[in-house]
Amino acid sequence: MTAERRAPDLLQKALAETSGKNWRAASRLWSLVAAQTGQANHLVRLLTAQVLAGQFTSAEATLRRLEALGTDTTELRERADRARGARARDAIVRMLAEGSFEAALTELDAYERFAGPSAWVTIRRDGALASCGTFADRLRALPDQPTRIYVCGCGRSGTTLLIDQMACFSRLFVDYAESHAGAFVRAPAGYEAVAIKRSSTAYEFLPGLPTEIGLLYIVRHPYDVMASKLGEKDRYIKPDRWRNEAAALAAVLASGRPNMMLVRYEDLVSDPDGVQARIAQQWGLTIGLPFSRFHEIADTPHAHVARPVDQASIGAWRRHAGLIQDLDAVHAEIGAELEWFARRFGYELRRSG
Repeated sequence: MTAERRAPDLLQKALAETSGKNWRAASRLWSLVAAQTGQANHLVRLLTAQVLAGQFTSAEATLRRLEALGTDTTELRERADRARGARARDAIVRMLAEGSFEAALTELDAYERFAGPSAWVTIRRDGALASCGTFADRLRALPDQPTRIYVCGCGRSGTTLLIDQMACFSRLFVDYAESHAGAFVRAPAGYEAVAIKRSSTAYEFLPGLPTEIGLLYIVRHPYDVMASKLGEKDRYIKPDRWRNEAAALAAVLASGRPNMMLVRYEDLVSDPDGVQARIAQQWGLTIGLPFSRFHEIADTPHAHVARPVDQASIGAWRRHAGLIQDLDAVHAEIGAELEWFARRFGYELRRSG
């Protein structure tokens, strides 16, 4: 069969594979079609199949062929780059989920060279780094060795209040952004201490946190945690999220971890200066301003909403009709964890009947 007669057959097969979203087969067939016809529209079809098949090196060659034909490839290149970025991000997320942290670090470096710096890259690099077996060695190898304090706790437990108050200590650098513990590797030098606020998924890695990092963990009555709003999101922390956080904390406590301090939110708002004195004693910090006056610090990210500490938020769950109505269902879902938490930290739970 001559090439002229084969072209329509290949075209029909290429269209069929494209319709079936069999992108690798479609890529192979469109490559044959484009080689025979040399038409730009067939090269565009080839490019689409290559991108969707993840054949980005071949796609780059196709883009150059289109440019040689005088085709404006700006939009095509942007689409290819978006697809390449999305595939790389999916691969990185999969590596992190599988525990392939060293491989994820390599892929993150490659992704950053391709897509540029971003918060997405930084957060995941910190998480991968904090989970590597060599993380503690990297910390010890740094020329600057400040006291490191990781402020942790379930969402809506007071972590934002506590990290803001940490700015009341002298010669202490505060990183207000939510970060994985890997952020300690890139903390600025020249400070006696560094405090970093945990990321929302830090509990997944908490039991493996190196003891070179001090763990400052804040707890709060679980009903108040689950009743608390974040912006327009009512009851922001769901029972399953709270249970995962509690399980991580239980694992840390069971390990007998040193270099750790527990703080109750209720104590922090009732006696902020007393809690501050305990933190200062735990890590040898110098008090520059009392915790009770933290709202006077003008350069924190939350200075525009900061106000004096008060106890109005203690027991707020009692004013939350929706949570009260659902407490039986909450206990049915996470009752065992609630009982342990209440015994361990001195909280009273509502009893049915």
